[in-house]
Amino acid sequence: MKKIILSFFICILFISGCATKDGSISMNNNKNNEVQQLKERIKVLESELKEKNTYIKKIKKQEQLFPILSNKALTFVRGQTQGDIEKLKEVISDNISIVVEEDIIYGIYEDYGEEIKYPLYDKSRKTKYRYKDMVIQGYGYLEDDTYGIHIQKFFVNENDKSISPTFLDLYFTEIDGKWKVDKFEFDI
Repeated sequence: MKKIILSFFICILFISGCATKDGSISMNNNKNNEVQQLKERIKVLESELKEKNTYIKKIKKQEQLFPILSNKALTFVRGQTQGDIEKLKEVISDNISIVVEEDIIYGIYEDYGEEIKYPLYDKSRKTKYRYKDMVIQGYGYLEDDTYGIHIQKFFVNENDKSISPTFLDLYFTEIDGKWKVDKFEFDI
C-alpha cells in the first residue's frame, strides 16, 4: 500500500511538473508574441511620426513663404494690369515668354507638351475698364515644391461701377534660390 501511495504521489508530482513546464512554455510564447507585436507597433508609430514631422515642416515652410509669394503675386498682377513688361519679368521664370502682338501682351509657356498662350494686357481694353483691387482667396503647397496662389481681381467700368471679377491662379517654384511664377491660368 505504501508503494501504491508513493507511486501515486510521484505520478502527481510528475504530472504537475509537466503541466507547469508546459504552462511556462505557453506563457513564454505569449510574452514573445506580445513583445513582437509591441515592436511592430513601435515601427508603425515611428513611421507615422516621421510622416507627421515632414508634414509639419511643409506647413512651416508654407507659412514662411506666404509673405514672399503674396508680394510676388501683387507684382505680377500690377505688371499684368498696367501692361508693365519689366514688372512681369521680375517675377516670372524663364519658362514663360512675354510677347507683344498688335498691342496685346501675351504670356506663353509650355505645359504638358502643349503651348499655352494667355493675353496679359490689352491696350485697347484699357478705356473700357480698369483694375481696382485684388484679394488672395487661396494659397498652399501643391506638389513637387510648387505653391499656388488663387487671386480674385476686381475691375470697374468707366462709371466706377464694379464689373464681373476675374480669377488668376499663379504657380510658384524655386529657381536658383528665387521664387518665380512658373505658370499661370485665368478664369472668369
